[in-house]
Amino acid sequence: MSESVDLTLAGVKSIEKIWPRFMRYTPLNVDRGKLLDEALSVDLVPTPRKVLSPDNVDSTRKCRYLWNIGHMTEECQALKDKIKDLI
Repeated sequence: MSESVDLTLAGVKSIEKIWPRFMRYTPLNVDRGKLLDEALSVDLVPTPRKVLSPDNVDSTRKCRYLWNIGHMTEECQALKDKIKDLI
């Protein structure tokens, strides 16, 4: 029997921060960073507000979408979800 967990007690404010919103993502033939640049230039997506980076992350890995460190733009789950919304 599985036991339910109150995520707010575990310090989780949003379920979206844990799991991807979609089960599958459309394969792209262009780099997500390039797609981000194009989408921003034609106002398809608003410029996102900066998200604070967690402590103890790799500072060499930078996300141009969330303007934080710890993951690369190509790996950004929020950007993957935003692109999926546009498609």
